[in-house]
Amino acid sequence: MTAADLPLELEELRHAAQSAATTLAAAPFLRPGSAQDVLEDVARGRDGLTWFDWPREMPDAERRDRLAKLLCATGVVVAEKGGGIRFTRPELADYLTAHYISRRYPRARSLRARSYLAPQAVWPWPDTGMQLFLAALWWRSARPTVDRRIRRLLHERHRDPNIHFVIELARRNLLPDSGILEQVMEVLRDALTHPDGGEGVFGLLFDLDPRQALAELESLVSNPGPRTTDRRRLAAVDEISKHAELRGAKNLAILAGNLTGAPSDRFETAILIGERDPQQGKRARQLLAASPDMGDLRADVVLHLGSPELMREFVALGHGLPDRKREEILVVLLGAAAGDGIAAAEEFASTATQEDTPLRIAELVRGRDTATASRILESLLWRDDPADGEVRFRAAVMIGEIEPAQAVPVLERFAMDPEGSGALRVAAANRIVAVHGGPMTTLVLLADDPGLEVVYRGDAAQAVSNVDESLGARLYISISKTGLSSHVSRLSWLRKAYACDVEQATPELTELAADARVAGKIRLEAVKVLRSTLPRTRVIALYSTIVDTADDQVALDAAREVVEMEALTGHQLLARLARRGKATIGFRITAAIEAEGEGVRSLREFATTARPDTARLRAATALLKHDRSAGRAALRAIVKRADGRIRIQAAQALPGNAAVVDALVHVSEHDRSDAVRFEAADIAMDHDAKRGRAAMQKLLDAPRTSPKIREQARRRLS
Repeated sequence: MTAADLPLELEELRHAAQSAATTLAAAPFLRPGSAQDVLEDVARGRDGLTWFDWPREMPDAERRDRLAKLLCATGVVVAEKGGGIRFTRPELADYLTAHYISRRYPRARSLRARSYLAPQAVWPWPDTGMQLFLAALWWRSARPTVDRRIRRLLHERHRDPNIHFVIELARRNLLPDSGILEQVMEVLRDALTHPDGGEGVFGLLFDLDPRQALAELESLVSNPGPRTTDRRRLAAVDEISKHAELRGAKNLAILAGNLTGAPSDRFETAILIGERDPQQGKRARQLLAASPDMGDLRADVVLHLGSPELMREFVALGHGLPDRKREEILVVLLGAAAGDGIAAAEEFASTATQEDTPLRIAELVRGRDTATASRILESLLWRDDPADGEVRFRAAVMIGEIEPAQAVPVLERFAMDPEGSGALRVAAANRIVAVHGGPMTTLVLLADDPGLEVVYRGDAAQAVSNVDESLGARLYISISKTGLSSHVSRLSWLRKAYACDVEQATPELTELAADARVAGKIRLEAVKVLRSTLPRTRVIALYSTIVDTADDQVALDAAREVVEMEALTGHQLLARLARRGKATIGFRITAAIEAEGEGVRSLREFATTARPDTARLRAATALLKHDRSAGRAALRAIVKRADGRIRIQAAQALPGNAAVVDALVHVSEHDRSDAVRFEAADIAMDHDAKRGRAAMQKLLDAPRTSPKIREQARRRLS
């Protein structure tokens, strides 16, 4: 590298090194041409003694002392206390070290050379000065390598903190014609707009080129990129103000008039602008309030500005704000300027987008202006396109709270509106009575209204009955006669009427209980209600009617009820059911059994003729209680003529052990099933061991007995 190729800084250091080497070259014992090598050795922390041909007899200490004096004579090295030496200019030592490395690794390709110009974790690097000069010296001999390593230092992964090294190269122009200044500026320009770019970038820009830094920051404020936040732009303004106050004020005004970030970022920045310049902060917030893309946040901006005129405008006109945000502004406006707030509230109520908003507005206003609150509510209540019923009801209630004299007329009008919800109409009518002490007329009209759903008519009747039970009973009876009511519903309404007025409800319930067209269960429930009121004979008569006209199970239940009241009559009714020809045999036998003595005739019949055999067995067993002879005969007939285990069951049902054993022995000898015959003999042994064993032995000896049963018999006998 020629002198003309070197940057001025390096050229000056090269000249100083050459001057020192020239002085040192006259030293005794120094090998020719080694003066520069001595200086480089010393710069690298070595002793430099190896470049001399010292006399053998010269002590090492003398050699060191002589060399120190020779170096000090060059003017670039001074002695230190304690015997050491140092370069008067540290940068000259850095240059000499860099010169040594560049001569040893001119192409910068060896493994050792790769450790230079490599990314490091801290700044400044331990040997920053030496590596700056090394980069400059390698620039001509190994330019591609240096270029690659600088690009690596500027890479996003290594940029922090190594960009400082590259900035030093550019700032000191150590790499002429390299374009490094433009590279660094581009990196810093990108970092300016990067969300994670620290404000330290500003300082780096000014370190590199103060004039260019101001230009870049002004560009950031005036022409922000898509990634640039308003807070970042404000930080740029602050940095500009540090270096040029007037330019900072100008850029603050530009920023105030051109906030571009997310709505929340813009709002926060506008507040911060106000901390620096109240007038510009107010201007920024006014512009944000007028900006539709700020969305709901405009309400917060308006509140922050605190202008009654602006608040009134947003409450009255909305400008696209949702009702809840307009309400927030209204609350503050009413506290700051009540007159403006009340006027704006009425306009707000007429333009609200949610049906219940006028209710909340009226609630806010009523404490300050009842007339305005009432107008808002009446407009909501009687407007052409009716609001939600619940909202209208709440409006009617609030009108009564504000103007008690209007409570009853408003509630009556609401309750009689056929377009309204039945539940709310009844609630309004009930409020007339329960809250305002008014007449029950509206409740009665609703309870008697056939056009109103029956459930709401019932609610109205309930409300009436709370005040006048007799009138409530009449209304319940009226509801029970509604054409669409089911018998279940009719009974339910009459129960309610009965609870209010027994005298009025009894004839209606009696009629229901006697009506054969009504389901038996309903009639039975009706009679149960009446039992505590009607004479016993009348109740029994109603039960008897149900027995004769209802289905089997209900008829049986009715007869059982009569048994509890009058046993003989009840048993007669049960006997009547036992003779019900279309009923199942099981039902008839049950009725005959429960009929006690009145059912014996039917039991005799069932014990001899009923099918299946299980029914005969059940009837015959029950008959024993009333007619032992007939019952015994019926059971014996089953033992002799039936087949299978039913014969064993009939035998066991016979009275007297001997009769049981006789019957079991008969079954063990005559049934077609070996298993049944074995079971009969087995049970007989439990009743009479001798006769039972004889029967079991006979079964064992019988040729027709299967081997399996024969083996079971043998084990039983053993």
